[in-house]
Order: sequence, then C-alpha cells, then structure tokens
Amino acid sequence: MSLFDTKESWEENLRDAFAGFIASVEFVRLGRRRQPEDADPDDQRPLRPSSQRIYQTMFAHFCKWLTARDIKFSDVTHEHIAIFLDQPSDDPDGGRGSVRLASKIRVVYIRILERVFTHLKVEPNPASLVVLDKAKHFKRGKEEDKSFLTEAEIDLFMEHLPAAAPFIEKLAIDRSWKKRRDRAMLALMIGAGLKVSEVVAIETDSVGAVDATTGSVPINIRSWESDGTSRPHRAMLRPFAAKEVLAWREERKFLKIPGKLLFPSALKPKNRKTNQLNKATVYRSVKDTFVLAGIDVSRMGGRTLRNTFAIHELETHSPELVGEFLGHRKMRSTERYLPYTQRAALKKTKLGDGGK
Repeated sequence: MSLFDTKESWEENLRDAFAGFIASVEFVRLGRRRQPEDADPDDQRPLRPSSQRIYQTMFAHFCKWLTARDIKFSDVTHEHIAIFLDQPSDDPDGGRGSVRLASKIRVVYIRILERVFTHLKVEPNPASLVVLDKAKHFKRGKEEDKSFLTEAEIDLFMEHLPAAAPFIEKLAIDRSWKKRRDRAMLALMIGAGLKVSEVVAIETDSVGAVDATTGSVPINIRSWESDGTSRPHRAMLRPFAAKEVLAWREERKFLKIPGKLLFPSALKPKNRKTNQLNKATVYRSVKDTFVLAGIDVSRMGGRTLRNTFAIHELETHSPELVGEFLGHRKMRSTERYLPYTQRAALKKTKLGDGGK
C-alpha cells in the first residue's frame, strides 16, 4: 500500500505521504475541474520532478506552520488555512516569505490543499471553504505590485553589502571570508537578476570573462543550476557589481575550497554534495542588507533584486534580450515588467539626476 493511501499514513508521516501523493497521476487528475468520461487513464502523466519539488517546498511551509502551533493535520479547518494564508511577511513560523491575500501563490496553496483533502475524502473540503468564506476578497491569480529599487537605492544597497576586511593572501584565513562570499553573492543577484535557487547552485566555471567593451560579465546558467525553475540561459552581470563577484572567485580559488560551487557553505565540507548554501541563509543576508541600507520596500528578498535588474534592463534593452538574461520560458513573463519601466522613469524625473 502506498504511503498516501490512508488518513493514518498522512497523520504519521505527513511530508512523505504528500511526496507520494504529488508523484502520482491521481494528483494531476484531481487538479482538473472537468474530466472527460472517455478519458484514458494511461494518457495521464504525473507532474515533472521540478514541479513536484516546488509543491513539496510549499507544503513543507504549511507543515512547519502546523507544527509550530501543535495542530494535527486531521484537525485542520478552513479557519486554520485562512490564518496561514494571511500570515504577515515577518511571521517566523509562516515559512519563506509571505502568502498574500491577492497573490498567485495563495491560489496555488488553495489548489494543492483542495486536492489533498479531496483525495482523503474529507467533506466538506476545508480548502474549498476558504474560497467561499473569503469570496468578497479573494482575487484569483492577481499579484501584488512588484517591488524594485531606484538607481539611488541600488547604490545604497551596494554600499551596505556585508562588511568585511579586504582579502590579503599573506594573512591567515579569517572568519570574514563568509562576509566576502555574501558580498559577492548579493552583488550577483542585483547585478545579474539571478534567482536564489540559481545563486546557491551556480558553479565557478559559470562566470565568464569580462567583456572589454562593456565591462559586463556573461554568466552561464545550466540546467542543474536552475533547479528546473528556468531554462538554461546566459545572464549578464553588469559592471557596477562585477568587481565583487570576480574578487570572490579569485579568493575562492586561493582558498582551495573543494567542489565547484561558487558560494559554498563551508571551507572544508564533510561532504561536497552538502556544501550548498541554505536558501534561508541567502534570504536573511538580503533582508539584513535592506535594513542596514535603510531601504523601505514591501518585500525585502531576492525577488525584489531580480525585479530591479529586469526593470532597469528593459529601459535600454528589448524584452527578448532581457527575457534571455532572466531565463524566462515565455515572453509574457518578461512583458509583465514593462509597465514598471514607466514608473522607474517617472521616479527618475521626480528625483532628478538619474534618480540619485
């Protein structure tokens, strides 16, 4: 019997039960609102592994939230789900980032939980009741405004990167190597628009040579570095952030850190495969830099840095080229940034001198 066949198995090992369920054709079938009577079950396929990983991460946040409040999965009500979805961004038990009332991520959570409770034959379905209860306010698929930095705020962010003494080869290795690593990591995020999942997996040979004409540095993101969330692509690290990244690459080479990861978590890892930075570490570093710089934005995370890169690149480059830099699979993903270029230009006009 599969892990996800009984309510008892879900109660005993919630995350494993969900992993088994999400890998099944049943999960896909339950996500379809209407099923043709003559549909061939053999024609249905489970979700691709990259989608399964994303959903498992989301469900893990929900599990963490339940555990923090000592709520059993069998006791979950629509009130519990509604409270979880309305967690503020700074809630320590709300998982990574916030789940906003009017965001696509909220819809995904609802659909995931609806399928789980439908599979377990829980009636009435608690997730469905959340939609009914919040009908006046629930805005399906609508995202909040994208947070992004002005040029002046980009300068502030760069000025307040994690502080560390300059690297000197003659001196013994000190603890500040992590600060210099983090400086380079955040510079790469805002200077090339990389996702957190890409940053923690990027390897040293992904960073190319400086273009003698533009001063930019090509960054090759390969399939295993994108975690399946974007296609392999060539990003472009802009000159204002290149110095930090290139300096760290040279320091890393000198330190002779095992493995290929550009931003390892330890100098001497017990296992090379486990030397990847935790994403939570990256988020904390980004948020701390926002706070230290005194930059007031609604979302102090990697997404804001990526938005910033995309919006300012669209001021001078075509959506097709910017979409390539970002690794977008569809052009409409890039085009969603276009309205914000007008806001960025307006901010420059109001502030004068290029927004500084």
